[in-house]
Amino acid sequence: MRPRHVTPPLSFICCAAFLALPQNAVAADCAVFDAIDRQNASGTALTGAACSTYATANATAGFSCYWTHPYRDAAAQARASGLWQMLQHCRAGQPLVRGGGVNHPDSYDLREWAHGRDVYAVSVKDKAALDRTLVFVRVEPGRPGPAE
Repeated sequence: MRPRHVTPPLSFICCAAFLALPQNAVAADCAVFDAIDRQNASGTALTGAACSTYATANATAGFSCYWTHPYRDAAAQARASGLWQMLQHCRAGQPLVRGGGVNHPDSYDLREWAHGRDVYAVSVKDKAALDRTLVFVRVEPGRPGPAE
């Protein structure tokens, strides 16, 4: 007798993608950034992330989410890499030039992507005092890109 293949419900697959987001995430799946754009309008969080709105320097409302990982966990780097790859595939645009470092001892890696009149960012922050590594994704609407 052949074992029966059971397909999990779509809601399970979508939620698993938000929580795990492996490094080799399928680039065609734009669900995270589509959700961020929708959530920016409604102000609610993505599954498994802590999210909030913030006031930008351009007098718009930005939206930021982060996921918590154990300190310097490889899964944090994998999540950030997967998010960056997904962002490049899902939002036509170009990377912004990286700025200088930050003035504190924790490590910090920021990548920004200009898409139309919005700037998206993916960052990894090692927080030794918290014994955690945080992976952030944010959108800043109305921020001029390099051609403006």
